[in-house]
Amino acid sequence: MTGLFDAYQADGPFPAFDAHLTAEDRSHLAGLDSRQVQRWTRMRIRELMNRVRSLSSVCNAAAPMNCTLPPDVLLEVFSHLEPSFERCGQLNALHVCRLWRHLLLRSTSFWVKAVGKFRDPDRIRPDGVPLFQSSLQRTRNSPLILTLDYVNSKVARTLVPCASHIVSLTIALSPGGLEFVHAWLEREGLPLLENLAISHSPRTDDGPSSHPKLVLRRARFPRLRSLQYPISPLDVSSITDQLRELALTECNYTCNFSQAEDAFSLLMLTLERCPGLESFRIHISSYLRLQTADNRTISLPALRQLRIQHSHTSDFLMHLAIPDACAVELDNTTTSGYSNTAGLHGLLPRNFAAFPQLTAADRVRARLLERRTRGRFEAYAHGTKILSLECHLFKSYMPREFRHLLRCMPRLRSVEIDDDAWNISLMLSDVFESGSRVCPELEELDALWLCHNHGLFEEVETRQLASMNLGYNSECRCGPIVLEAFCASIRRMLLDRAAAGSARLKKLHVRIPVAIVSLYIDKESWQPPVLRERMLAQLGSDFGGELAVSFAGFQ
Repeated sequence: MTGLFDAYQADGPFPAFDAHLTAEDRSHLAGLDSRQVQRWTRMRIRELMNRVRSLSSVCNAAAPMNCTLPPDVLLEVFSHLEPSFERCGQLNALHVCRLWRHLLLRSTSFWVKAVGKFRDPDRIRPDGVPLFQSSLQRTRNSPLILTLDYVNSKVARTLVPCASHIVSLTIALSPGGLEFVHAWLEREGLPLLENLAISHSPRTDDGPSSHPKLVLRRARFPRLRSLQYPISPLDVSSITDQLRELALTECNYTCNFSQAEDAFSLLMLTLERCPGLESFRIHISSYLRLQTADNRTISLPALRQLRIQHSHTSDFLMHLAIPDACAVELDNTTTSGYSNTAGLHGLLPRNFAAFPQLTAADRVRARLLERRTRGRFEAYAHGTKILSLECHLFKSYMPREFRHLLRCMPRLRSVEIDDDAWNISLMLSDVFESGSRVCPELEELDALWLCHNHGLFEEVETRQLASMNLGYNSECRCGPIVLEAFCASIRRMLLDRAAAGSARLKKLHVRIPVAIVSLYIDKESWQPPVLRERMLAQLGSDFGGELAVSFAGFQ
C-alpha cells in the first residue's frame, strides 16, 4: 500500500515523528519488542503529563497576582467571589489553578455561597447530589441560607447533617421529599432557623397524595420568626408568640378542599395567638372562601404589612382589627379557578368609611395597567403607601367604584387618576348631608379628558355642525363647543367647592389622548401648549392655580 504508510518511512527502527524522543528513550525502545512498546510508552506518557501539570501549577503560582498577594489576602478576595456553574455544573473558580483550588477548598465563605447556587442538585449534573453534600460539608459550622427549587427524599437527606447551622431554608418539596422533611422537622428541628419557606414542587415523584398535620414545636425551633407554608394542616400553636412573619401559599397537591377549609379554621386560631405578627400574606385560589363561621374579631396590633391575593377578601377583613398605619395590599388578578365579578366590593370591607386605610389617606394614585385590563388604586398617608388595590377591569377605563372610594377619603389633598376629568368634576361637586363637598381638602387634581367617550356634547354639536352646513359626523366634533362645555363643567366645580368652603384647587393637570387632535373641527390648535392657554382664558379668575395640559400615556 502507498499513501499513508509512505509518510512514515524511516531510516531506522522509528518513523519520522520521533523527532522529540531523547537518546535515552531511543535506546530503551530499541530493546523492546512490539508488544512492550505500547505499555512502556503509556507509562512514560502518564509520567510526563504529571510533570507538565506540576510545571503548569508552578507557572500559575508564579503569576503576579499570586506572588504579590499573600494567601490570607487571596482567601479574603475569594470570600467575596460569586460561584458560577456555567461549565456543565463545574465551579469555574476551582479550575483556574492549583493554588486557587487549594485556597478555595479552605474558604468556608466561598462554599456557603456555593451551596446557595445548587437550586436543583438532582439536575445540575449526574453527581449533583454528592457534590452538593460535599459542598455542605466544606461550609463547616458557618450559618447557611439555602434555597432549593426541588427537594426529593434524596436531596433532603443531605440537609440533615448541617441542620444545626441552617438559619434560612426555602424549599420546594416533591411528595416523597414532603414526607421525609415533615418527619425530620418534627423529630429533630433546626435550632438556629429564623426563616422557613416551604412550597410544593410541580415535578412528579413517588409519595403520598396527602400528608398529616405538620407540627412545629418551640423546643425544636426556638428562633423561628418567619414562616411560609402551603395552606394545609399546620400546627404552630407553640411558637405563635414568636412569629413575626406568616405567609400562606397555594397548595398544589397535598390537601383537598375539605382539608383547606379545616386549615383556614386553624389559621384563624393561629392568628388569634400571634399578637407580635408584623407581616401576614395569603396567596391562594378563590375556591377557598376567606370566611369563618364565628363573628369574633382578631386583633393584630403589631401588623405592619397585610397582603392578600384572592377575589373575596371583604369578609376576612371584617374579622381583623389592624393598625391604621398597616400597609394593605389586595389583589384579585392572580387568583385562579374563579371568574371575578365581585370587583372592589369583594376586596374591601362593605363599609368603606370605616376602613382607616381609606379615611386616613392624603394622596391617591389610580392607574391603568396591561392594555387597560387591570387597574391599580394606591393610597398614601404622609408619603407612605397604606393601601394598594389591584383588580381586573371589564370596561375600557377605570371602574366607577374607584370614584366611590374618593367619597370616603376626607383628608385627600392630591388625586392622580386615569378617569374622565368630567366625571371627576361632577363627583367633586357633590354635597354630603353635612353640607361639605367630596374631598374638601383637595388641592391637586390629575385626570384624563375623555369627553369623546360620552354623549355630553352630542346635541349641541349636532346643531352647531348643521349651522356650518357640515352635517353631523360621529367621528368629528366641533372643537370650540366641546372645549367650552368642558371648561364650564370645571368652572362650575370650582365655584361649587368655593361656596362650600372647600380648599382651593392649586394645581390641575389635564391629560388628553393623542387621538383627540384629529377628533375635532377647530380653527385653533389642540396641541397641549395652545390648549392650555385656551382653557385658562375660559376658566378665567375662577381658577387661580397652576394648569398643565399634556398628552396621556398608558402602560
